This record gives sequence, structure tokens and C-alpha cells, in this order.
Amino acid sequence: MASGRYNQGEADVMFDAIVVGGGIQGLLIALEASRAGHRVLLLERGRLGGETSANWYRILHGGLRYLQSLDLARMRSSAQDRQWFLSNYRAHVEPQGFLMPLYGRGLKRGSVFRAAFMVTKLITQSGGATTGGDCRLRDGRLLSRGETIEMFPGVRQESLTGGALWHDAVVTDTARLFEKLADDARGLGAKIIENMEATELVVENGKVAGISARDTPTGVLCDFAAPRVIVACGQENARLAEKFDRSRAQLFHPVLAFNVLLERPAPARCGISVSPPGKSGPMLFLYPDGGRTFAGTWYVPGKGNAATPDDVVPPEAIDAFLCALNDSVPDLGARPEHVVEVTSGLLPARSSQGTDLVHNEIIYDHGASGGPEGLVTVTATKFTTAPSVARKVIKHCGLGADLG
Repeated sequence: MASGRYNQGEADVMFDAIVVGGGIQGLLIALEASRAGHRVLLLERGRLGGETSANWYRILHGGLRYLQSLDLARMRSSAQDRQWFLSNYRAHVEPQGFLMPLYGRGLKRGSVFRAAFMVTKLITQSGGATTGGDCRLRDGRLLSRGETIEMFPGVRQESLTGGALWHDAVVTDTARLFEKLADDARGLGAKIIENMEATELVVENGKVAGISARDTPTGVLCDFAAPRVIVACGQENARLAEKFDRSRAQLFHPVLAFNVLLERPAPARCGISVSPPGKSGPMLFLYPDGGRTFAGTWYVPGKGNAATPDDVVPPEAIDAFLCALNDSVPDLGARPEHVVEVTSGLLPARSSQGTDLVHNEIIYDHGASGGPEGLVTVTATKFTTAPSVARKVIKHCGLGADLG
């Protein structure tokens, strides 16, 4: 390799793995590989958590929604990962109750949720997803019609039979959580370099030998050596796969996801999960945020394989989202002038034309498909399940881990 240098000769160090991408997935891969005793370098072209990971809706879901498809494995993983954040980063994560009004139809029935809460309790307890003290979330329970109206005065009351109340967790400040995760990774020996853009994969005899990168503030070129490169760049995965491997694998169909912060009082004393009456579409979540209401998430189809700028949400999409919110919560009265902030990012969809997100992570081994041996691309959807995806990735790469 060329002998580029950066900060006291890091380029002369042979790392066990280089992670490209400093969102939640890349950072947790670096953290857990370092915890397992490996020398890891993470390169981020901007700032850590500065793109999609900064703009999510901040709810760590325990997987209750996956019961409707009987995906118990996914539910268990979500509950365990939620508990991982609660147990290890309690200063940055707090419990949040969520109420879903029930109308005696389809899945919105008390009998369905009674069974769901029983299964949830069994799965989370058997899977080690709850602990004692203030890390343990309250069990879900059913509310009467009167209790539901008392807690959520603006609820649609026609055909209302009651409510289902459960607890998830909310990240109070994503930036501070990232700072703590990065500090922990560095404390375990990880080297993290921000404003360092990976520009070229270095390959010797068909095997990964490292990464060439450019320091974005200065333009200085640097080489870093490692036999493994793990790309976890979200929307940039497809571009880097083509650049590093000339791969034609479709690793990222973009869908634009966004949330809004509204200058409106929260419609309930807790968070709520609602949907417009008589319409199909995503479940909408609203919860109190400092006297305002945070609402998410709405999806807009992407444009083929192009990376739509994260911060560009079409006004008509915001209008459609506000309309859905008002249909779901008539007393909310949200109008465009109430929108204080729009947070958005690109997530992987199952196709180039729709908004259905991929169900599970994609761990693409380029070497197994005729590309450079030691190059792996990771595409994932959920912030919550980043710990378990990290465990799978480093196991796949032969690094080993113990999430603790």
C-alpha cells in the first residue's frame, strides 16, 4: 500500500477491520468489534450520526407490531435491543407510554392485545429483555373506554371500545447518545476519524488490503490498512458497492422517511399510536416533546437508485402527512404553519417504486459473489436493532463479539 499518513501514523497501523460510515449501524459495529478485542478504524465523511441517524423518530420499539405477522424472532430481537439501550445508556433513554385506541375491528380488539401482551411478557422475560430497577418497562395492559377517553380526550369516540397501553423507550437526545457511544468505542480502543471520506478500496490479489481516503477539510489523501472493510453508509451503499466492486447488486432502493415537530400541545398524556379511519397506511406515532408534539413517520417513494437529498421533503408530502394526522386525531388541528421542524432521511425499501421498508438487514458479502474477499456491505432499517445487526455482522466477518 502507499504510505499515506494521518495523525501520528495511523496509516502505518494494520487494523483488523475498517468500518466506513458513522451512523448508528457503523458506530455499533465498531463499538462491539472493539469490545471483542479487535483493532478497528471507523471513517465518517462528515460527522458521526449526521445524516439519517440524526433524523429518526427516536422511538426504540420493542417489536409489539411484529406480532401481527407472528414474527416472534424479530419481536424478541427488538425487545432485547431496546433493553440493551435502556441498560447501557439509561442517561439518554427514557420509558414512554403509548396508547392505541381500540375499535373492536381487525387487530384493534381487546382480545388481540390481551394475547399480544401475554406473548410479549413471555418473550421478553425468556429472552432476557427485562431487568430489575428503573430499566424494566411496565407490562402492557388494556384500558376501558372511559380510561382511554380520560387519557386521550381527543380520541375518535365513535365505535371506541377501549385502549391498549404499552411502554417503549425514547431517546431524549440523539447527538448526546452518539457522543457517549463514540466515547465508549474509543475507550475500547477504536479509532474514529470524522471528515474522512473513503475514496478507493485497496485490493491485493483479490483480497481487501485497506482503504484510501481523503481528509475533507484539507484534501490530504491517506491510506489505511486492514484485511476487512465493512461498508455501512445507508444511502451511499449502492454507490460505494459499484465503486469498490463494480457490483450490480441492488443494495439500496431509497425511500424518503420524515417526521415533524409541531407547535401544538400533545393530544394525550402519553404517546399515541393511531391511523386514519377507514384507510390503509402506516401507523402514526405522536408523543409529547417539550410542550410540543413530535409525529412520525411518513414515507415518500425514492427515485430509482438516486440519493435524494435528506433535507428535501416535498411540501405536498408534508401536507399529506398533516392531513393523515388530523384525520387520525381531529382535535390536533395541525397546519403547515405549526411545523417547527422536519427531520428526514433515506431508508431501504423493498422495491424502487414503493414505500415498504426491507424487513431484515442485508449483509452482502462481496467475496462470496465474486468480488473482493473481505469486503462486506451492510444495509439495515431500524435504529433499535442496530446492536443485534452489529453482532451478526462481526460474527459474519470472523471478528466475534459479546454484546453483554
